[in-house]
Amino acid sequence: MVGHGALRFLQNYPGGAGRLLISITADDRMHHHSHPTLPAGMPGPSRPRLPGYRRTPKLNGISEHPICHIRIRRLTGSASNPAMRFTLCFFLMLQACWLPAQIIDVHLHGYTDQDYWGGRPHPSGAESPPTAGEHMRQTIALMDQHDIEYAVVSGSPEATAQYVAADPRFIPGYMDDGSLIPVSEFEQLIKEGRIKVFGEVSGVYRGATLNDSIYQPYLALCEEYGIPVAYHTGGGPPMTPYRCCPEFRISLGDPFLIEDVLVRYPRLQLSLMHGGEVFFEHAVRMMTMYLHLYVDLGVLLWAAPPVQDYAVRLLKLAKQHGVLDRVMFGSDQMVWPGGITKSVEFLNSLDFLTEEEKRMILYDNAKRFLKLE
Repeated sequence: MVGHGALRFLQNYPGGAGRLLISITADDRMHHHSHPTLPAGMPGPSRPRLPGYRRTPKLNGISEHPICHIRIRRLTGSASNPAMRFTLCFFLMLQACWLPAQIIDVHLHGYTDQDYWGGRPHPSGAESPPTAGEHMRQTIALMDQHDIEYAVVSGSPEATAQYVAADPRFIPGYMDDGSLIPVSEFEQLIKEGRIKVFGEVSGVYRGATLNDSIYQPYLALCEEYGIPVAYHTGGGPPMTPYRCCPEFRISLGDPFLIEDVLVRYPRLQLSLMHGGEVFFEHAVRMMTMYLHLYVDLGVLLWAAPPVQDYAVRLLKLAKQHGVLDRVMFGSDQMVWPGGITKSVEFLNSLDFLTEEEKRMILYDNAKRFLKLE
């Protein structure tokens, strides 16, 4: 029943702005999208899992499964004519055949004016906005451009609160920047819905791994409340021990060093950020052993050709070992929003991945990891 949802939407919103839903009813594997505006008579669920998230409502008892939706800025007066609405719907459905898949970005960063460190371009050519406010605006604009349905934004509680307030597609993560909040406060923020992901956990910059005793009470709470954990693996920028972090060592980014964490917390959803980077083979081997272990691609998709090579080799190895269903898209844009575009374009350029596999990486795997189902 392709187009039924789209026609219903336009009938309820003559002359309005919003999103056009195009759906089918035959394939229960299709995913649900969020709909910021629902037509009258189409109620969402009583308990959405995340801010802005709504399961697809039922029309006449039929559960519809969207395959895409198109943003409608505003319909002209002539579109209020039923024939015009039908014609518009038909051509928009044709256009949808060429629209890219939707995306969940599991690795973004957000900042306040106090902790923003941008302003200089990245060696790859990506520009950095001069202020935290402009960084947020550009990030949101690129989410619109690339049809990013959700994005995990990592930062301080103050930073993530600002991003979530600006756009409900943001999922608040809590970044370990070396000064962890008290365990009691951490639990309270979880209960309030202000921490939905524990990450980025970047203890390697201070000479620690996730196996360190300081993290154990936080990990226990994450397992108890079903909060996914995102952990920095691999290396860092050149000269890191001299520039900021004297205790940083590349060797601490080896995923093998946190195997005890996976054994200790068998119900913990854990993601290795940057896919282990230089240790990508170790990451894949760990994924074959521990089925609750995921990876995100992070800066491997855009920062520099050498790390893009790691991304290619990781993806090929993950495909060979049958764990591609736990590899997730994450751009790790940091202070360079353009990293989002570079990441999307690089992943879509990889011809050894099928369109179905790209969809898994861009959307489906993260949907499962974040418990959006």
